[in-house]
Amino acid sequence: ERNLSELVERLARAASEKQANQTKTKPQEPASNKATEEAPNRPTQMLGRNETLPSSSFGGVSFGELRGKLNLPVRGEITNRFGSAREDTGVTWKGLFIKATEGAEVRAVAPGEIIFADWMRGFGNLLVVDHGGQYMTIYGNNQSLLKRPGDKLKVGDIIATVGNSGGNEQSGLYFEMRYQGRAIDPSSWMNR
Repeated sequence: ERNLSELVERLARAASEKQANQTKTKPQEPASNKATEEAPNRPTQMLGRNETLPSSSFGGVSFGELRGKLNLPVRGEITNRFGSAREDTGVTWKGLFIKATEGAEVRAVAPGEIIFADWMRGFGNLLVVDHGGQYMTIYGNNQSLLKRPGDKLKVGDIIATVGNSGGNEQSGLYFEMRYQGRAIDPSSWMNR
């Protein structure tokens, strides 16, 4: 977990520098402040099943404006609550584990750019997507990665396949959302 946090911090700094360089050349709309929550210490996600995949366009709005409109990246059973303690380690869940069929398609929840695609101990085959405005999504435990750093994404693009490369007993996807490097609860961003 510490390695992932350090990676996200490095990627966030690099993304901010890149965005600052782009801003010098073209004006950019300010990000929405509606979604500046930090990771709470209490669980807020109901356990359940996801059957709806990302597939629509959001018409060029900033990621911050997508709160309540996103779909989870894979069909499957949500097996934990954000902010609750993990049974095996007691460490707090910073994301969701979605139990899913091995080989199932993992889709991008929103437009963005792949900024990391590699194996990481404890998270297996891992993808990190920069959505701009200091928002990132993280997709771990994948069987295979279908995108590389620098690849631009549209909502619903297939980016990986489900697996258990992170050492989990069950196949599934580990999914996190981050704002300014801090984990935020994906359930408050999802279209119910």
